Amino acid sequence: MVAKAAQVASLKGVSGHSAQAHQMPMGGAATYKGEEVLTTTFPLYPKGVDCGPRAGHKNFSASKKLLVILNQLRDVKHENVSKFIGIAIIPQEDQLNAVLVSEYAAKGSLHDLFESTTELDWQFRNSFMIDLLEGMKYIHRSPLGLHGYLTGWRCLIDKHFTLKISELAFKRIAEEMVQEAAKAQTRALFKEHTAFWTAPEILRGEIEPNKMTDVYSVGVILFEIFTQSQPYEGVTLLTPEEIVTHICEGQLNPLKFRSKSDLAIPPRFQNVLAQSWEQNPTARPSLSQLRAALDEVAEGSSAYEKKNMSLMDKIIHRLEIYAGELEHKVAERTADLIAESAKCDQLLRQILPSSVVKQLKMGITVVPELFDCVTILFGDLYGFADYVQTITPFEATKILNDVEVMFDTTLVDLDVYKVEAVGDTNMVASGLPERNGNIHIREICILARRLITQALSRGLSLRIGLHSGVCAAGVVGFRRPRYCLFGDTVNTASRMTSHGEAKRIHMSTASADLLKDFPEFSVTERGIINIKGKTSMTTYWLNMQ
Repeated sequence: MVAKAAQVASLKGVSGHSAQAHQMPMGGAATYKGEEVLTTTFPLYPKGVDCGPRAGHKNFSASKKLLVILNQLRDVKHENVSKFIGIAIIPQEDQLNAVLVSEYAAKGSLHDLFESTTELDWQFRNSFMIDLLEGMKYIHRSPLGLHGYLTGWRCLIDKHFTLKISELAFKRIAEEMVQEAAKAQTRALFKEHTAFWTAPEILRGEIEPNKMTDVYSVGVILFEIFTQSQPYEGVTLLTPEEIVTHICEGQLNPLKFRSKSDLAIPPRFQNVLAQSWEQNPTARPSLSQLRAALDEVAEGSSAYEKKNMSLMDKIIHRLEIYAGELEHKVAERTADLIAESAKCDQLLRQILPSSVVKQLKMGITVVPELFDCVTILFGDLYGFADYVQTITPFEATKILNDVEVMFDTTLVDLDVYKVEAVGDTNMVASGLPERNGNIHIREICILARRLITQALSRGLSLRIGLHSGVCAAGVVGFRRPRYCLFGDTVNTASRMTSHGEAKRIHMSTASADLLKDFPEFSVTERGIINIKGKTSMTTYWLNMQ
């Protein structure tokens, strides 16, 4: 109720709901007091209309007529009518919206069910038609008197496959709540989204909705349930506007065109449906007459169910149909699962070496290994620690991203593994986790030359250091496992970088000695230098040519 707007306005988790997707209002599923509810939203002040200052929900006042309608809705209680919970007045930016909150329907609308199911058997369809007729008979006996704008989208299916009629008196509520200047626009929207189910006399503007116009809408929905299709779905030569024009002129109804599914409707029931769409409202059958015709079809027609079929045979037949549908859905879900698993594997291989990923997937504990000789490269941006203090965080992030992309794209065809990146420093190794003899020094030197060239083309001053030696490696961590390297070789490689120079490749004697087996590389002795934490070392520069 509007009086409870402050409570209902605390709706959380609003998201799209297919049962409302084809209606004029914006619909969604939400949570209210810990339970799922269905919401239908419409603007009190549609855009494009000058409505003056916007009012909040605290000072919104309901008219006496609106309160009467809401009290009538509160008293509606029937298993085939969606329970009305209340209305929330919710400001949103420069728009003031009214949100109708009603009982949630897990299966969506009739149309949603038809789209998600290959074919419903007669028991289900017969049950839906009985639910529809019983719900409408109750509504016509209630103080509300009629629905007014019933469509297939407003027939919702709950988790127990019970049809529930929703959005009673919705248009009357909207008429009472929207500003006077916006009412014409609201009426036009209602007409546009309900025309196929609306009696022609309403479309022509001759009368307001009444019980006999409800019968017209019920007839269209009964046709939908029989055929499991929307009205006029088979009309392809006419536009929706032309279809509405023909409906107004009495030249078209759902049975005026033929389709495979409507041929199954028994002639007796076809005649009753045709009567429900008569241009003269007084010639239309009552809801009780429609129910009697439906009962006759259910009792006497062998087209839907063999009389000599036992109850167990019927259950087995239905289970066979459902099993086939289930197999199809399982196959679809399995394909989705395989695709998602491949994505996860790809992500894991970007974090951990492929051999490690394989062991982890097999449930094998990754045992730390000692590698006799590997080559480790460190590369950082020379002077970046001082430079970063003079630029914005956005600029610093962009530079670091460029460096990461440069490393990732440069090493793709080499037998190297990028171990980690911390700030502007990247660590790359070769010779692990897969041993490759002495090839690791060649692969790292190729990478180092490429990185210097790439950095120069990007206007970056890259500083590279490398060292070869013994190294231990293993997986550390459980929630966020990392492949880590340990040993003095890692520390020495880092010292080669920190004691190096911009745009040059600095290496230890151990690495220079390994390069003797690869004549395509040459080095220049730098001399003896004091390395922090080490004794004096003779180091070398790797020549770019």
